[in-house]
Amino acid sequence: MGKKKTNKTFKNLPDEKKFLWLVADNITRNDILFLSELDYGHEREKHAERITYFKQTLDTSNFDSWYPMEVFELSRWSHPGHLDMIGHGRRAFSCAGLMACYFDGVAETIESLNVLLPLFESLVRLDLPDWQAHFSDFISYGLTKTDCSEDRFKLDLTLFLTVLSETKDPVVLKVAYDQLMEDEMSYLKNHWQLLWNKTWDPALEPKVVRPAKIVDTFITHNTASLFSAKYVHQKAQQINELELTESLKILAHRIARLGNDDLDDRFQNSTIHL
Repeated sequence: MGKKKTNKTFKNLPDEKKFLWLVADNITRNDILFLSELDYGHEREKHAERITYFKQTLDTSNFDSWYPMEVFELSRWSHPGHLDMIGHGRRAFSCAGLMACYFDGVAETIESLNVLLPLFESLVRLDLPDWQAHFSDFISYGLTKTDCSEDRFKLDLTLFLTVLSETKDPVVLKVAYDQLMEDEMSYLKNHWQLLWNKTWDPALEPKVVRPAKIVDTFITHNTASLFSAKYVHQKAQQINELELTESLKILAHRIARLGNDDLDDRFQNSTIHL
């Protein structure tokens, strides 16, 4: 873990902005030029101008659905090698920018899990100073900005992964895991109500069953979901509490099945590097 940032600008930022500063500070002029060229070089100057402004100000107000969102979207689908710190820095910055747009109301909707899981993987690789605390503040802020139950659950899942990266304390993890399962059930019930246009009543309606996937949706960013799954599975093996260990292993398999319905259950032996 690197030293804490002591930059005065960083100290004076709101807590939810410190994470953005952390990933933006890791980006160089060459990185900005690289990102601005991702759309076959189309309008690279305009992309570069807005990316530079975001790096300097952490402000998304001049973003639109194309500039620089398109190149951020293309960057989030990249697959940096596990030792490619430059690639992970660019992907983390792009994913953070996409989430900031969503939290700020600039982007009305976003495939958040396809952003959050790559972002988490790149943050683990980069291991920026105190990233867990700042990332938790950023995600917690985002939870106050969205009423979408599915996105709230996806943010909760990312928050749980961050807690898992910080501690092996089974008491802390059990509380976080139980909250995650409660939040997922709230999402599933809300989804049921929207689907059937009925108010949920457990006395009248059949029990909601958890899907085989962590959320009942399809995503295609397989490398990032497999990384998160293996990460949870590895952490589960380090916990000296049998019930929690088994619960986390089940969670790992459910994450692994995102976009991987035919996945072999022995995914922990895959070549996804931790």
